[in-house]
Amino acid sequence: NRGLQPVSFMVRGCRKFGKGKGLRTGKLATIAKETILESDLVKQNYLNKNYIIHLFDLHQSGKHNLSRELWILLIATMWYKENF
Repeated sequence: NRGLQPVSFMVRGCRKFGKGKGLRTGKLATIAKETILESDLVKQNYLNKNYIIHLFDLHQSGKHNLSRELWILLIATMWYKENF
């Protein structure tokens, strides 16, 4: 293990992007979406690809701020890739 951080620390990281803008548009949004959708968690049907696309669409439309949920999915995806 390379100094695993508690999940609460990783979730707090989304605050610096302010009101979900970081995952709404731009490079971070693209990277996050691709990372999650191309992950083993989706390929192995642990996560529903269509529902994740729906969450990103809702968030990117500005109708809902789902930055916390999307950030948690991103961190979980990265953690799974690193540990399994």
